[in-house]
Amino acid sequence: MDLLFRTAQSRSRVSPAFGLLRRHYWPVVEEKKPVNPEHTYIPVVESAEDFKYVQKLLPPIVAPPVPVQSLMNYPTPSGWIPAAPANSNAPYFVGRSRIHGLPVYMEVEKPSYTKKFTKIKKVQGDIWQFEKDLIDWLRPHSFDALVATQVSEVNREVRIKGDYMEHVKQFLLERGF
Repeated sequence: MDLLFRTAQSRSRVSPAFGLLRRHYWPVVEEKKPVNPEHTYIPVVESAEDFKYVQKLLPPIVAPPVPVQSLMNYPTPSGWIPAAPANSNAPYFVGRSRIHGLPVYMEVEKPSYTKKFTKIKKVQGDIWQFEKDLIDWLRPHSFDALVATQVSEVNREVRIKGDYMEHVKQFLLERGF
């Protein structure tokens, strides 16, 4: 106990030179000089003719539409298949991503990298019917015939526990999405 008291006392003592080291002497700031407006503003010229050269450098906001001539040669070498014409009798719709791909993604939880989730985004319409149809379609492909899902109506997405990415893509392509 006595030892602890002494160490606490010795820490509280500070040499007088220590206080001098912590002081900062800042230089005196002179009065601010008025700014000359000619030096602060740069003249700007707007030219519609010159903007056509700038537009060539800007990236496109959305991928261009699929060319009609190439619609005969599918699937492409990369395996991409375009969406079928709109099917109006389905109670739900799954849109494509901005680069015309299926919105099916794989999530892996970080600490162990063993938990995998398949996520389907851009589900519109009756999301609960979509989940039911998807579970019925995935049941034969699952290990134990149990498919755990999570539906987010606000985010318009469905999460499936496990790696069902290829099966979900096949399901969406069969339905024409």
